[in-house]
Amino acid sequence: MGTAQRIAHNPTRRWFAGRDRTGPPVNIRHAQYKNRGRARHLARESVDMTSDVLGPDATLRRGYSITMTERGKIIRTIAAVRPKMKIRTPVSDGEFGSEIL
Repeated sequence: MGTAQRIAHNPTRRWFAGRDRTGPPVNIRHAQYKNRGRARHLARESVDMTSDVLGPDATLRRGYSITMTERGKIIRTIAAVRPKMKIRTPVSDGEFGSEIL
């Protein structure tokens, strides 16, 4: 049985193995759980950052607009509009309305 296996099976050895020689002893298993929590935190941050970059508000900040019907449904194709239809177009600093000719 190798050193790593002996440490993994013995809580006392695990505790001493994680000890920093200049600081207090560290339980390796506790450090693993702590790192797992950190990984979850980073994953949540990543999702938040992705929505900041790809979300509708970010699209408007980049200079694009999102055109919608009066009821708020996004217009994705030309087939979704008809003459005399009123539409709304939000932009980064407000919103304006239009009517299809």
